[in-house]
Amino acid sequence: MAASVPQPSDPYQLCELLLQVPDSAGTATAMFTGVKSKYYMLGFDSNAKFNECDVERNANSQLSSIMTWAQLAGKHTGIVTTTRVTHATPAALYAHSNNRDWECDSEIPPAFKDCIKDIAKQLVEEEPAKYVPCGRDCWVEQAWEKAEQVA
Repeated sequence: MAASVPQPSDPYQLCELLLQVPDSAGTATAMFTGVKSKYYMLGFDSNAKFNECDVERNANSQLSSIMTWAQLAGKHTGIVTTTRVTHATPAALYAHSNNRDWECDSEIPPAFKDCIKDIAKQLVEEEPAKYVPCGRDCWVEQAWEKAEQVA
């Protein structure tokens, strides 16, 4: 299956809709998908609603990113970051969220918990990320080993 890369009508207008001063969720979504998004939202086009989850609307608004396109082209991908991997900029490569702050389950309003997965869960369970070569248990084990070496 060939990857389809959207072409913006004006490449100098890849910013957010409705605001002059953007945030990194909307700008990273535009940068990684080629489609303008809304302030504070990840991986959705302008039809999705900020801070509100609607299963059908979200399904119809999901965007694919350069990470997906690369994988469809048979390339290996990864994320290298100096911030949390669930932070807005790296998360725009893999996540779909109506609010960039929904990084963990406790941040999603109770009314939407059955509608959308938190960003961290999407990283581990969904494409294009889905694979974490050294998960939590490995990190905890390595941390203990390092602590024992220091002690």
